Amino acid sequence: MKIIKLYTSTLNNDIYLDEYTNILMFGKDKRFIVAPVKLGPYRKKYPLLFHVFYPILLILTPLNLIFFNTIIIVRLLFILLISNNKISFPKNIILLTDPAILKTENRLHLFNSFNILLKPFDKFENTSQKDIAIHSLSFLTLKILLTSYFFSILSPFFIVANYNFRNILYSLNSFEWFLLFMILEENLNVDSNIVISNQKDRWALLIDYLSKGNKSIVQHGTNIIKMKNTSIERFLIYMSEYETWALNIPLKYKTINKLYAFNKIEGDHVVAGEFDKKIDVDYIGYNIIINHFKREKLLVLLIGNINVYYDIEKFIIDNINFNLFEVVIKPHPLSQKENYNFLNNSTKIINCNPDADLIISYESTLAHEYESLGYNVYYYHDIQSAKNILEIINYIK
Repeated sequence: MKIIKLYTSTLNNDIYLDEYTNILMFGKDKRFIVAPVKLGPYRKKYPLLFHVFYPILLILTPLNLIFFNTIIIVRLLFILLISNNKISFPKNIILLTDPAILKTENRLHLFNSFNILLKPFDKFENTSQKDIAIHSLSFLTLKILLTSYFFSILSPFFIVANYNFRNILYSLNSFEWFLLFMILEENLNVDSNIVISNQKDRWALLIDYLSKGNKSIVQHGTNIIKMKNTSIERFLIYMSEYETWALNIPLKYKTINKLYAFNKIEGDHVVAGEFDKKIDVDYIGYNIIINHFKREKLLVLLIGNINVYYDIEKFIIDNINFNLFEVVIKPHPLSQKENYNFLNNSTKIINCNPDADLIISYESTLAHEYESLGYNVYYYHDIQSAKNILEIINYIK
């Protein structure tokens, strides 16, 4: 039962990050929900329905888990029966937990000698690199499949016992975690190399818990918090050298032995918040490419994360001086675009990085990238900070 205990422990970080996001989205006094980035917009849009159906979803989680996991295991059993895959497990792998790691190809020079390994339930969309992508289920065995299924069915009871009933939804992703952990544990060698993108969650801890291999982590998002926000202070560690804060996850990495960070400042914040030891760090630089825009007025870029900061972003758009500015929004890749239905014709959604005159953003990596190039960036974290920004920029001459 060691493996199921390892999985249960990884939820410390998931719950911590969800609590942090819940406070950003709903404030201190609101009821906690699992996966707030995904479920939070529905809670805001349909509050009465949400408070009826969300508890039902929690109650039905064990039944849903058995139903869907049984369908999956039947399909995988069929694949095992008809497959005759004799592919050998690669020595060097990039575990594709986040597509952002593929953007590091030119900087890390890994793709000449590394294969991309997909998680059990994922598909690979990048056709230009399909020849170096291998699916983890290529190494599935009957023992791993049945053990993972059994553990996934037990996981809700372990989660409720350790974290209480409100967190039972986390069990829905347990089957995939068990499959991947056991596939890697069985196939990695002492001299294997495995690289993962920084996630701060169960996937990074999965790699950390593996007993073999040299493990590296590539920074994905920033861990720098520049603005003091008392509502989230307990989640942070103060970095006196930079007069900033870092997100301080509860379970630190112990066996990951290399970090690829954007730069020294970013690396120091990641190490302080995510590791419990000194670690070898290489700096790979940011990945930003600036696009030039024609404009008749000053151009403002709003870097958005509408699932989390809906009220703040709407306030900015409703109160910015359109006589002075043209405004474009670059949403977070996971943002639900329909949440931007409040926009007027003067505001555009874009998918590039314009050479804006001003940038308004939450604590995003993209904002730090702009700042590193000398752009003027204003950060928001609540309505009051957004008001302060508008009071400054609306009267620029």
